[in-house]
Amino acid sequence: MENPEGAGKGAGTAAALRLKFGRWLNFFRRTAPVLLAAALSSQTLHASEARSLASKGTRAYGKKDYPKAYEYYGRAVQLDPKNPKIIFNSGDVFYRLEDYSKAREAFEAAA
Repeated sequence: MENPEGAGKGAGTAAALRLKFGRWLNFFRRTAPVLLAAALSSQTLHASEARSLASKGTRAYGKKDYPKAYEYYGRAVQLDPKNPKIIFNSGDVFYRLEDYSKAREAFEAAA
């Protein structure tokens, strides 16, 4: 015999899915701000560390210690790969080390 209100087996499944979705949505609303703050904090720490490494690279470059500058700028670029100043400076180090193809790539990426 059919249920005239459509509250058969499918309706129970739909209600269970709505309940699960509601629980998931409530969980997401509570945790999303925390997860977002953690992600932004991590990015800020990476950018700060990248600036510190780039500063060390600049000092090494000023002393004409290009291999050491290369090391510092390489690590800085890994932490902040979209920072054009760090990328440009790493290109300058590549140029000083006579790796012209990598210098060109870095200069183009920084532009």
